Amino acid sequence: VYRIGFGFDHFLHVAAEQIIAATGTLSPRPLFYSGYYGIVALAATMPGITVDLADRLVVPIIATILLPPLALRALRSVTSERTALLGTCTLLIVPFLPLAVSTPQALANVFALATVLTLIAEISRERTPWHWRSWSLPCTTALAAFVCQPMSGIIAAASVAATACVAPITDLRA
Repeated sequence: VYRIGFGFDHFLHVAAEQIIAATGTLSPRPLFYSGYYGIVALAATMPGITVDLADRLVVPIIATILLPPLALRALRSVTSERTALLGTCTLLIVPFLPLAVSTPQALANVFALATVLTLIAEISRERTPWHWRSWSLPCTTALAAFVCQPMSGIIAAASVAATACVAPITDLRA
C-alpha cells in the first residue's frame, strides 16, 4: 500500500485511462474494465475536465445522481412516505468510503446497488404480475455493472435472474 492509500491497481487504471484519452484505444484491449474506462475517457473530453479529475469524480458523481432517487423509490415501495424520506436522508449522511474512491470495482458496486434498489421497488409493487417494462432498469444497471467489472455484474445479473424466478411476468406482447 502506497502512502496515498492505494495499491498498485489504481496507478494501472489511471495509466490506461490516460492512454485511451490520448490515443482512443488501448492494446491489448481490456474487456474487464471497458465500461469504467469509457466513462472516464468520455468525461475527460468535456472542456476543463482532465483524465485525472474525471477519474477521481466519476464514482462519487454517478453514485450521488443515481443512488438517492433509487433508494427513495425503493423505500417508498416498502414504507410510508415520511419514513422513506427520512431513510433516504439518513443514507445521505452515512459515509460510504468505497463509493468515494473511483475504481472500476466501486463503479460496478454502484450499479449493482442500483440494481438491488430497483428490484426492491419493483417486487414491492402491489400489481402482479410484472410487466416486461419493469425489467428494463434492473437489467440495464446489471449490464452496466457487468461492463465495469464482471464479478459485480454477475452478482447483479444473478439478483435479477433470482427475482425473475419468483415474480411472474406478463406476456411480452402486451
